[in-house]
Amino acid sequence: MLVQHAVWIQWIIVYPWLLFISQGITGQSNLYDTIRNNVNTTKFADMIDSAMMRDVFVTADCSGAVQCLTVFVPDNAAVDAMAQTLDWQNLVPAKRTMVIYGHILKDSKRLTAAEWVQSGISLNLIDNGFGSGRQNTLAYLNTRYAFQTKVANQPKYLINRAGFVTPDIQATNGMVHVINHVLYTPSINVPFVDYLVAQNDLKKTAEFWMTVGSDPKYTPFNDQRYGDKALYATYFLVTDDAWNKIPQDKLKMLQTNKTLLAQVLSCQYLPNQIVYKHWTFIQPEILLYSGFPTNPGAPDIVQLQPAMFTRSPTGQVSITSGGFIANLVDSGEDIKQAVVYKINAALGFVYETRDEVVRRLSPGFLQLCQAISTCNSMLTGEGQLTFFLPNDFAMAKLNTMNDSQKTIYLKYLVLPGRIERRQMTPLRGIEIDGLSYALRFRVDGQTVYVEGRLPKRGYVGAQLIGANNLATNGIIHLLDGIPGLPVQTVEQYLSGIADYSKYAGYQFVQTQTMGGPYIYFAPTNQALQAMESETAVGVKLLEDTTRRNYIFRRHSFPLTTLFEDLRPTSYMAPTANFAFTAERLSVQIKVPNAQRIMTVTFEDQTTDVSSEQGAYEFTNGWLYRLDKVLYNRLDLTRNMCTNPAC
Repeated sequence: MLVQHAVWIQWIIVYPWLLFISQGITGQSNLYDTIRNNVNTTKFADMIDSAMMRDVFVTADCSGAVQCLTVFVPDNAAVDAMAQTLDWQNLVPAKRTMVIYGHILKDSKRLTAAEWVQSGISLNLIDNGFGSGRQNTLAYLNTRYAFQTKVANQPKYLINRAGFVTPDIQATNGMVHVINHVLYTPSINVPFVDYLVAQNDLKKTAEFWMTVGSDPKYTPFNDQRYGDKALYATYFLVTDDAWNKIPQDKLKMLQTNKTLLAQVLSCQYLPNQIVYKHWTFIQPEILLYSGFPTNPGAPDIVQLQPAMFTRSPTGQVSITSGGFIANLVDSGEDIKQAVVYKINAALGFVYETRDEVVRRLSPGFLQLCQAISTCNSMLTGEGQLTFFLPNDFAMAKLNTMNDSQKTIYLKYLVLPGRIERRQMTPLRGIEIDGLSYALRFRVDGQTVYVEGRLPKRGYVGAQLIGANNLATNGIIHLLDGIPGLPVQTVEQYLSGIADYSKYAGYQFVQTQTMGGPYIYFAPTNQALQAMESETAVGVKLLEDTTRRNYIFRRHSFPLTTLFEDLRPTSYMAPTANFAFTAERLSVQIKVPNAQRIMTVTFEDQTTDVSSEQGAYEFTNGWLYRLDKVLYNRLDLTRNMCTNPAC
């Protein structure tokens, strides 16, 4: 038996624009020439010229008067992207001037990036991982917010939605910070209600906010003021198209029930939080808080419920709040004391029963569940249920099973209680029919896998492809498979996992045609790279096909009992070399927590293998992750077959 220590390897993708590129670049040119001569900011220099504002950047003075300029300069890519929201060529001169001034902060001295995030007025907002915020007012009453976070343990500075690409470029008469967005905020001084009623695609949302705002208890959230305190917030506004998808009788029920309406709108409101969609490039998941607190002016989360900003691998940004999920359909807009986003679903408005949601998403699954007595009894019960609905391909496999098999797998797909996406963590295991951790969750970046194992079997995972479809009496998720039902071979799995590309490339598993199925301890790329770097022994073993396969067989076991089902103690486990050399490895199984650890020893070499990242079952074997290959110098000359039959 082998055990691998729970080794977590976290890959951090750092986008070029997130890097803290430079500190304190000192120049001998004025602001205009500094911007013009930087190959990354020439297009903003063109904007300055077309606005006839070159003199502003030439005549600025840092000798003591409040004429020293700190300029937030969009890079060329940001200017190109601006065309989606701003027709610069047809903008009147006064508007061009206003846009340029929206990037200029006047002071008596240059402001470094570190000084920028300490300047202005403290907002004392809820910290979502980007600080509690500070506010500055630039020319033309352009409000700018200062936030900061860290990327790869380096400071990352922000101005509204824009991140600093190259901070602290010093000019003779000011400071330049290159940023990755044009700061165009035409509605920055428009109050929430005025903005809302002016939107042609938010008529229903405007009606609902006006209805709720007529109650003094909720008036502050419309007026953006509580007593003498200005309220800052982020609003998610449901489009008319989204409201129109809701059955009219349900919508009428919402319209006539102000208490319910307030509950729904509270899920679409983040008090004391200014949050930008573009920050999800830095942090793909941002923890937020929604609700209508009794004291709107206090940055307190006690009365609020968790919400989440999420950027998917495809780039779609969504908001989860009130157990519901909606996609953002725009980039958001700065208004007075707030950021507003349009969304494609009514966050917080749950009106379907679980049967209705399941029927809508997978009518075949509902019929199958109703036909199996144990599943149907759960459907007709009173408690909350969690559903994992397989995709069409997996449903086809489920439909070919007999009733006994269907009964088994349905226990992994319909669970008592309510499990939301945020609760699916590696620390959470679900017991089924007395088998602890029969279901577990694996999180890989933003991707969640629901992994199940039947008694005396290994884990098989299914990817979560849709989450948090709420019902009044349950929650429904979508999977691309059935937890616990193997559909891949070991070879197919290895070929699809980048971290096993070296091991897969050797095609060792394909050579194991006799004596199987096997439990494979598959070396990661890092484990094999360690062998490659060990020139005296490791690389020589890998270059010799016969000896390489001999080493890999040492980490393969012709066992019919998975290590998961052996009681915690010490074993001598025969390897795939046993028939040739009677080779065994010492395996000590421990269960320090919910997942077991196997300490594996071969002569003078030891490593740990963890079931937390293994015990996977395939149609032709099982697999654990191996972070260290067990070998030594004797393997260069060791007799690989001591059996007389050789």
